[in-house]
Amino acid sequence: EERDGGTYLYNARDLCMIEHIPELVQAGITSFKIEGRAKSFYYTACTANAYRAAVDEYMKDPDSYRLPAWLREEVTKVSHPQYCTGFYFGRPENGQNCKRKPVDLSRRPAYTGPIKAKGARKTMSLGNRLFHARKKRGLSQEEVAEKLGVSRQTVSKWETDETLPDIRQAKKMALLYHLSLDELIAFDVDLQEIQETIDRTSQELEEKIDWTAAWGRKYPILLRYQEEVNAAGYAARLSLLIDELRREYGYSEMDAFLVLKDILAKVWQSRKT
Repeated sequence: EERDGGTYLYNARDLCMIEHIPELVQAGITSFKIEGRAKSFYYTACTANAYRAAVDEYMKDPDSYRLPAWLREEVTKVSHPQYCTGFYFGRPENGQNCKRKPVDLSRRPAYTGPIKAKGARKTMSLGNRLFHARKKRGLSQEEVAEKLGVSRQTVSKWETDETLPDIRQAKKMALLYHLSLDELIAFDVDLQEIQETIDRTSQELEEKIDWTAAWGRKYPILLRYQEEVNAAGYAARLSLLIDELRREYGYSEMDAFLVLKDILAKVWQSRKT
């Protein structure tokens, strides 16, 4: 970072004190802050859980405490820079007190897409929405990065929820993906697929489809109610409502029907709650 007073280098390594819980507690520290900015949810969850468990283990029996091996493994299995103890134990040599070891590139995660539970309703994070919106347009991360003037890594971090695009970048992405900003933020792959199916279905095809039979596979009541209900009586009353909408608002036959259908759907939604 460059300022009037000079240039300041950001720390290239992360502070890690998991092996020094006794010293921290004995120094009077009663609260630890786990740095989660620009980190993944996975990193933050694993690291916070490891420190919480280490403190609990120490408080059970301070005299015989030894850091369990699995807790040391917890903070090393996540993707991270080299760890150091910073200035906790005096001025570190060359600005860092690090345990140097080769970086195992095989441990770095690669994002391939969201995991979907079979039969479960997908609740997507913003990153997943951006991923699906890009895939819908058939664009690679490199292509998006070039058009937005950012690095591919930046696009990848947006899609893995490690960082967030600012409002200017989000607007440019929305234009690139042919969506409004609201649509981009609330992008739902299921709703998008339904909308595309509706757009592709012609009126001629709609008239050929037996909707009662199609929906009856999911809701069997549709296949048997006509044997139980005075359908003609209800149909006559609904027809009167359609005629009333046409007279009062000048709607066409189709528009009046659609309005009545939408009103019925809203009544159903209100009765469910």
